[in-house]
Amino acid sequence: MSAVEQGSLPPPESYTTPTFVVPGGAWDCHSHVTPRGNWALVSDASYLPAPAPPEKHRKMRAALGLQRGAVIQASAFGTDNTGVIEALTDEPDILRGVVVAGQTIDDAEIERLHGIGVRGMRFITNGLGGTVGTQAMVALAPRIAEFGWHAEVLPGPTQWPELLPVLEALPCKIVIDHMGGFPPEFGVNHPTTQVIRKLLVERGAWVKLIGYRLSDDLMDSRVIERAHVFYGDAPGQMIWGTDWPHVGIKKPVDAGQLINAFARWFDNDPEVMHRVLAMNPACLFDQYDSN
Repeated sequence: MSAVEQGSLPPPESYTTPTFVVPGGAWDCHSHVTPRGNWALVSDASYLPAPAPPEKHRKMRAALGLQRGAVIQASAFGTDNTGVIEALTDEPDILRGVVVAGQTIDDAEIERLHGIGVRGMRFITNGLGGTVGTQAMVALAPRIAEFGWHAEVLPGPTQWPELLPVLEALPCKIVIDHMGGFPPEFGVNHPTTQVIRKLLVERGAWVKLIGYRLSDDLMDSRVIERAHVFYGDAPGQMIWGTDWPHVGIKKPVDAGQLINAFARWFDNDPEVMHRVLAMNPACLFDQYDSN
């Protein structure tokens, strides 16, 4: 199926209001933007984005009471990080970024990106168009480690066991997208889940507790159980994000409903919300303000 056929809906004009007290300094640790001007997609893009410029991203965060944010490079743009750079330039004291780059990126460019707020590189090894995979990750990890950056990773659902030794050997921090990206049928005792738990406990990996792509039911008990197990293993390494503007999904998604469901996973516990939404992301994204 072509990128055009895998279209995306534009961001909504309004959002459900949070039904719990969003802690001060809360972050959206996973969202995307599109460049303001004309853009070109990579030839193997897996979806067609709808316009989602930094202004609309800022409006969404304000509606949800999220004061900080991490903008993640969308795969459809490959290594052209224009949208991320525009967003960071607009709000240098508010946003951090995660980019995509090939092995040819030079150290001067990494240093420049660091200076505007980039704190990680994204590596997706599941064949999604516009991404760089394991070889680039291994080559770039020592270089980004010098700047305190992390590798944001998302293998295919069945790739985790074979990639475990590679990930364990990386010299940089690791952030795991979308709770590992494997289906809820993989329960907490599944070998793939155990790989994530090993990385959490023994390697100090971080996990984004984003589950809406795993199940149509925002309160799927299997997804909630996985979140509780990961949080129990490493509460200081859990973060959350909206995944706004929900690219490649053809049904409306309300980021307000997502944050409310997430809070309900943990019974609206203010301590958990403060840790996951505010304290943990500040540690991950702000502790390396200079190299």
